[in-house]
Amino acid sequence: MLTTRGIIFRTTRFSESSLIVEVYTEAVGLCSFFMNGVYKKGSNRLPSLLQVANQIEFVSYYSESKDLHRIKEVSISKVYSRINQSLVHNAVATFILEIAKQCIKVKSKHQELYTYIEKVFIDLDEKEHLDPNFHLYFLIKFSHFFGFAPTEIASPRLNSFDLMDGVFIEFNQTNNYSVLPEYSNFISDLIQMKSIKIDIQQRRNLLQILLQYYQIHIENFKQPQSPAIFKSVFF
Repeated sequence: MLTTRGIIFRTTRFSESSLIVEVYTEAVGLCSFFMNGVYKKGSNRLPSLLQVANQIEFVSYYSESKDLHRIKEVSISKVYSRINQSLVHNAVATFILEIAKQCIKVKSKHQELYTYIEKVFIDLDEKEHLDPNFHLYFLIKFSHFFGFAPTEIASPRLNSFDLMDGVFIEFNQTNNYSVLPEYSNFISDLIQMKSIKIDIQQRRNLLQILLQYYQIHIENFKQPQSPAIFKSVFF
Protein backbone atom coordinates (compact mmCIF):
# COMPACT_ATOMS: atom_id res chain seq x y z
CA MET A 1 0.00 0.00 0.00
CA LEU A 2 1.28 3.45 -0.91
CA THR A 3 0.07 6.78 0.48
CA THR A 4 1.47 9.83 -1.26
CA ARG A 5 0.78 13.21 -2.79
CA GLY A 6 0.98 13.73 -6.53
CA ILE A 7 0.40 16.02 -9.49
CA ILE A 8 -1.70 14.65 -12.35
CA PHE A 9 0.22 14.79 -15.64
CA ARG A 10 -2.14 12.93 -17.97
CA THR A 11 -5.48 11.13 -17.93
CA THR A 12 -6.84 8.44 -20.26
CA ARG A 13 -10.32 6.94 -20.13
CA PHE A 14 -10.06 3.20 -20.73
CA SER A 15 -13.53 1.88 -20.02
CA GLU A 16 -17.06 3.12 -19.48
CA SER A 17 -16.40 4.04 -15.86
CA SER A 18 -12.63 3.83 -15.29
CA LEU A 19 -9.65 6.13 -15.77
CA ILE A 20 -5.89 5.77 -16.08
CA VAL A 21 -3.96 8.67 -14.57
CA GLU A 22 -0.27 9.39 -14.95
CA VAL A 23 0.86 11.03 -11.73
CA TYR A 24 4.13 12.58 -10.70
CA THR A 25 4.23 11.44 -7.10
CA GLU A 26 6.20 12.72 -4.15
CA ALA A 27 7.06 9.22 -2.92
CA VAL A 28 8.04 7.24 -6.04
CA GLY A 29 8.22 9.67 -8.95
CA LEU A 30 6.29 9.24 -12.18
CA CYS A 31 3.80 6.35 -12.14
CA SER A 32 0.57 5.24 -13.80
CA PHE A 33 -2.53 4.36 -11.81
CA PHE A 34 -6.07 3.32 -12.62
CA MET A 35 -9.27 3.91 -10.74
CA ASN A 36 -12.58 2.18 -11.19
CA GLY A 37 -15.99 3.79 -10.85
CA VAL A 38 -14.87 7.29 -11.79
CA TYR A 39 -17.77 7.98 -14.12
CA LYS A 40 -20.80 7.16 -12.05
CA LYS A 41 -24.22 8.45 -12.99
CA GLY A 42 -25.23 11.48 -10.97
CA SER A 43 -21.75 12.11 -9.53
CA ASN A 44 -19.09 14.49 -10.88
CA ARG A 45 -16.81 14.36 -7.85
CA LEU A 46 -14.12 12.02 -9.18
CA PRO A 47 -14.02 13.36 -12.76
CA SER A 48 -13.54 16.90 -11.44
CA LEU A 49 -11.00 15.72 -8.87
CA LEU A 50 -8.92 13.72 -11.37
CA GLN A 51 -8.19 16.57 -13.77
CA VAL A 52 -4.82 17.28 -15.32
CA ALA A 53 -2.60 19.54 -13.15
CA ASN A 54 -4.60 18.84 -9.99
CA GLN A 55 -2.64 18.16 -6.81
CA ILE A 56 -3.99 15.11 -5.06
CA GLU A 57 -3.36 12.87 -2.08
CA PHE A 58 -4.18 9.21 -2.52
CA VAL A 59 -3.82 5.66 -1.30
CA SER A 60 -3.01 2.97 -3.84
CA TYR A 61 -2.28 -0.72 -4.12
CA TYR A 62 1.33 -0.30 -5.25
CA SER A 63 3.90 -2.87 -6.35
CA GLU A 64 7.39 -2.04 -7.66
CA SER A 65 7.15 -4.99 -10.05
CA LYS A 66 4.10 -3.55 -11.86
CA ASP A 67 3.70 -0.67 -14.30
CA LEU A 68 0.07 0.06 -13.42
CA HIS A 69 -1.28 0.41 -9.91
CA ARG A 70 -4.81 0.79 -8.56
CA ILE A 71 -5.98 3.82 -6.60
CA LYS A 72 -8.00 2.91 -3.54
CA GLU A 73 -9.00 6.40 -2.40
CA VAL A 74 -8.16 9.93 -3.46
CA SER A 75 -8.71 13.54 -2.34
CA ILE A 76 -7.59 17.00 -3.40
CA SER A 77 -4.52 18.28 -1.54
CA LYS A 78 -4.59 21.78 -3.04
CA VAL A 79 -7.76 23.51 -4.23
CA TYR A 80 -7.05 25.86 -7.14
CA SER A 81 -8.87 29.15 -7.39
CA ARG A 82 -7.60 30.33 -10.80
CA ILE A 83 -5.98 27.49 -12.79
CA ASN A 84 -9.31 25.78 -13.39
CA GLN A 85 -11.21 29.03 -13.90
CA SER A 86 -8.96 31.37 -15.89
CA LEU A 87 -8.06 30.69 -19.54
CA VAL A 88 -4.74 32.45 -19.06
CA HIS A 89 -3.74 30.55 -15.93
CA ASN A 90 -4.91 27.27 -17.44
CA ALA A 91 -2.87 27.89 -20.61
CA VAL A 92 0.29 28.44 -18.58
CA ALA A 93 -0.42 25.35 -16.47
CA THR A 94 -0.86 23.31 -19.65
CA PHE A 95 2.47 24.59 -20.96
CA ILE A 96 4.27 23.70 -17.70
CA LEU A 97 2.81 20.18 -17.84
CA GLU A 98 3.85 19.70 -21.47
CA ILE A 99 7.43 20.65 -20.62
CA ALA A 100 7.49 18.51 -17.46
CA LYS A 101 6.10 15.43 -19.21
CA GLN A 102 8.85 15.56 -21.83
CA CYS A 103 11.65 16.08 -19.33
CA ILE A 104 10.69 13.69 -16.53
CA LYS A 105 11.32 10.19 -17.84
CA VAL A 106 12.95 8.39 -14.93
CA LYS A 107 10.51 6.71 -12.57
CA SER A 108 12.24 7.53 -9.31
CA LYS A 109 11.74 9.82 -6.34
CA HIS A 110 13.13 13.36 -6.64
CA GLN A 111 11.94 15.38 -3.67
CA GLU A 112 13.47 18.69 -4.76
CA LEU A 113 11.93 18.46 -8.24
CA TYR A 114 8.52 17.48 -6.89
CA THR A 115 8.57 20.36 -4.41
CA TYR A 116 9.51 22.80 -7.17
CA ILE A 117 6.70 21.72 -9.53
CA GLU A 118 4.22 21.80 -6.66
CA LYS A 119 5.33 25.34 -5.77
CA VAL A 120 5.17 26.51 -9.41
CA PHE A 121 1.50 25.53 -9.65
CA ILE A 122 0.69 27.11 -6.30
CA ASP A 123 2.45 30.34 -7.29
CA LEU A 124 0.68 30.34 -10.65
CA ASP A 125 -2.70 29.84 -9.03
CA GLU A 126 -2.18 32.57 -6.45
CA LYS A 127 -1.19 35.31 -8.90
CA GLU A 128 -4.26 37.34 -9.80
CA HIS A 129 -2.29 39.46 -12.28
CA LEU A 130 0.02 37.03 -13.99
CA ASP A 131 3.44 38.12 -15.24
CA PRO A 132 3.33 37.50 -19.02
CA ASN A 133 6.88 36.14 -18.72
CA PHE A 134 5.99 33.56 -16.04
CA HIS A 135 6.58 30.64 -18.43
CA LEU A 136 9.99 32.02 -19.47
CA TYR A 137 11.26 32.18 -15.89
CA PHE A 138 9.94 28.65 -15.44
CA LEU A 139 11.95 27.32 -18.41
CA ILE A 140 15.17 28.77 -17.03
CA LYS A 141 14.64 27.42 -13.50
CA PHE A 142 13.33 24.03 -14.61
CA SER A 143 16.49 23.35 -16.63
CA HIS A 144 18.47 23.23 -13.36
CA PHE A 145 16.99 19.83 -12.55
CA PHE A 146 18.21 18.24 -15.78
CA GLY A 147 21.82 19.36 -15.91
CA PHE A 148 21.79 22.07 -18.56
CA ALA A 149 20.99 25.21 -16.60
CA PRO A 150 22.69 28.40 -17.77
CA THR A 151 24.61 29.72 -14.79
CA GLU A 152 26.64 32.63 -16.14
CA ILE A 153 25.38 36.06 -17.18
CA ALA A 154 26.08 38.27 -20.17
CA SER A 155 28.82 40.88 -20.28
CA PRO A 156 29.80 43.56 -22.80
CA ARG A 157 32.22 41.13 -24.44
CA LEU A 158 30.40 37.84 -23.81
CA ASN A 159 27.16 39.10 -25.30
CA SER A 160 25.72 35.97 -26.92
CA PHE A 161 24.13 32.92 -25.32
CA ASP A 162 25.44 29.66 -26.78
CA LEU A 163 22.55 27.21 -27.00
CA MET A 164 24.83 24.19 -27.27
CA ASP A 165 27.05 24.85 -24.26
CA GLY A 166 24.71 26.99 -22.15
CA VAL A 167 27.27 29.75 -21.64
CA PHE A 168 27.77 33.30 -22.88
CA ILE A 169 30.25 33.83 -25.68
CA GLU A 170 31.24 36.54 -28.11
CA PHE A 171 28.52 36.84 -30.74
CA ASN A 172 29.38 34.89 -33.87
CA GLN A 173 27.10 35.09 -36.89
CA THR A 174 28.56 31.90 -38.35
CA ASN A 175 27.68 29.92 -35.21
CA ASN A 176 24.12 28.58 -35.53
CA TYR A 177 23.90 28.25 -31.73
CA SER A 178 24.95 31.84 -31.03
CA VAL A 179 21.90 33.88 -29.94
CA LEU A 180 21.57 37.52 -30.92
CA PRO A 181 22.86 39.90 -28.20
CA GLU A 182 19.40 41.45 -27.74
CA TYR A 183 17.86 38.12 -26.76
CA SER A 184 20.97 36.99 -24.90
CA ASN A 185 20.54 39.99 -22.60
CA PHE A 186 16.93 38.92 -21.96
CA ILE A 187 18.14 35.41 -21.09
CA SER A 188 20.76 36.88 -18.76
CA ASP A 189 18.04 38.89 -16.99
CA LEU A 190 15.85 35.78 -16.68
CA ILE A 191 18.75 33.89 -15.09
CA GLN A 192 19.10 36.67 -12.53
CA MET A 193 15.31 36.76 -12.01
CA LYS A 194 15.25 40.40 -13.09
CA SER A 195 12.05 41.93 -14.41
CA ILE A 196 12.10 42.23 -18.19
CA LYS A 197 9.94 44.41 -20.39
CA ILE A 198 9.45 42.94 -23.85
CA ASP A 199 6.79 43.25 -26.50
CA ILE A 200 4.65 40.43 -27.88
CA GLN A 201 6.95 39.51 -30.75
CA GLN A 202 10.05 39.57 -28.57
CA ARG A 203 8.31 37.28 -26.07
CA ARG A 204 7.38 34.83 -28.82
CA ASN A 205 10.91 34.87 -30.21
CA LEU A 206 12.44 34.39 -26.78
CA LEU A 207 10.13 31.47 -26.09
CA GLN A 208 11.21 29.79 -29.34
CA ILE A 209 14.87 30.29 -28.43
CA LEU A 210 14.39 28.65 -25.04
CA LEU A 211 12.40 25.78 -26.54
CA GLN A 212 15.22 25.26 -29.03
CA TYR A 213 17.58 25.13 -26.04
CA TYR A 214 15.45 22.35 -24.56
CA GLN A 215 15.36 20.49 -27.89
CA ILE A 216 19.16 20.44 -27.94
CA HIS A 217 19.52 19.13 -24.40
CA ILE A 218 16.46 16.90 -23.85
CA GLU A 219 16.30 13.78 -26.02
CA ASN A 220 13.22 13.58 -28.28
CA PHE A 221 11.93 16.93 -27.02
CA LYS A 222 9.11 18.22 -29.23
CA GLN A 223 7.58 21.64 -29.58
CA PRO A 224 4.68 21.86 -27.10
CA GLN A 225 1.23 22.62 -28.49
CA SER A 226 0.28 25.12 -25.80
CA PRO A 227 2.17 28.15 -27.24
CA ALA A 228 -0.50 28.20 -29.95
CA ILE A 229 -3.02 28.76 -27.14
CA PHE A 230 -0.83 31.56 -25.79
CA LYS A 231 -1.24 33.52 -29.00
CA SER A 232 -4.98 33.82 -28.44
CA VAL A 233 -5.25 34.14 -24.67
CA PHE A 234 -1.87 35.12 -23.23
CA PHE A 235 -0.02 37.56 -25.49
